[in-house]
Amino acid sequence: MQTIYFVQGFKAGKRGQLAPMPAVALQTESQARGKAERLVETCEGVLAWSQAADIEAGEYGEPVVLVRAGRVPEEA
Repeated sequence: MQTIYFVQGFKAGKRGQLAPMPAVALQTESQARGKAERLVETCEGVLAWSQAADIEAGEYGEPVVLVRAGRVPEEA
């Protein structure tokens, strides 16, 4: 298993709803945290998380939230 790190920003969409931007995969936790900090300046909300994964076997662990800032949908 390896750990994968992701960051996803959310922009204001139609009628004030949040529109997700594509999630970006990063190599390290510090890269994910840094990317999240930069996105906070331009996005309504940002979510960074890590997840243990065995990609070849298609097995994924539970996501662990690293950064949750601004407006982020509850189901995110």
